[in-house]
Amino acid sequence: MQQIEIFLKGERDYVNIKGQTGPLVYPAGHVYFFTMLYYVTNFGKSVLTAQIIFLFIYVSQIYTLTKIYKYALCMKPEYWWISGLLVISRRVHSIYMLRCFNDGVAMLVVYIAILFLLKGNNKKSVFFFAIALSVKMNVLLFLPGVYLIVSRSEGIFKGTLYMIQIILMQVVIGLPFIQENPYSYFNKAFEFKREFLFKWSVNWNYLGEEVATNHLFAFLLLGLHLSFLIYFLFTKWLCIKKAFKELSLYPLNLFPKKKEINPEYTASVLFICNFIGICFARSLHYQFYSWYFHSLPFLLVCCDKYPDFVKVGIMILIEVSWNMFPPSFKWSLALTVLHAFILLGLMFKEPIHEVYFTKSYKTKTL
Repeated sequence: MQQIEIFLKGERDYVNIKGQTGPLVYPAGHVYFFTMLYYVTNFGKSVLTAQIIFLFIYVSQIYTLTKIYKYALCMKPEYWWISGLLVISRRVHSIYMLRCFNDGVAMLVVYIAILFLLKGNNKKSVFFFAIALSVKMNVLLFLPGVYLIVSRSEGIFKGTLYMIQIILMQVVIGLPFIQENPYSYFNKAFEFKREFLFKWSVNWNYLGEEVATNHLFAFLLLGLHLSFLIYFLFTKWLCIKKAFKELSLYPLNLFPKKKEINPEYTASVLFICNFIGICFARSLHYQFYSWYFHSLPFLLVCCDKYPDFVKVGIMILIEVSWNMFPPSFKWSLALTVLHAFILLGLMFKEPIHEVYFTKSYKTKTL
């Protein structure tokens, strides 16, 4: 609210917008949402009103997620109960209703975008992904998967146009600040070199501050992130022969007929893409748990080599890890191991066929 007051007084240079929590480090969509919140909550004085609004955001997100799970698991009706796991997290309740973080706002819009993508409405999906990105930068973790899905659906040329649209929307949304000082805006709103305080790092606490904040370690994480994306792309998400054959036809047909994509395949690509980013993030603070908690039940269903009791156990232990405050050596290490178990389970899963025929159509390998 302190930052919003400075914005409302006419300041448009991001470097000069700051408060007790530090400088403004989120894109313009964040500013506009919290400006609305500023007025609705009597200039930030009514915390209860803000919490009621975030309660509405939380419930709306759970409703959207149940729709996503209905579409994504339509070929696995035996997992109807899995949506019950979406509401068990004490830490997530705190992030949404007590802390009122912008992570909840961004993720609600992300899940709306995912639901549209599952339904095959690429235009609306891309629009909402762009809105979500204008609130918080973590949405970038989904974009490689979004690009793959829309390209498989409507061709590489159209998929590239969609990505350009997302970039242009960031420019339009941030225009008041870009006109004042473009370098200041992009350097703060999309700061890739930002270094987080080590004391709040939930994931790499066991390595010690010297290692976890080292630039070489950051490059290692980036390399692993890209390597796993490439591994999944060429072993789980894409049939190489088929892709090269389609590429050879693109010069003759820039706008191929739109293909309906299997919603299970779409959800798998998006959630795994985001999860890989989580596994190799430079630092995970407590509010970042909301970035992937609600996708954990789906990811664990995908780990079909593990028995159900192991899947539930992994989810419970991850929840415990995120509820330990402050971060500790033991639970920080446990979180890394649990993430590795999920990633390993996803690597052993058979590929999901990308084309969707009917609800009774069974998953088969490429």
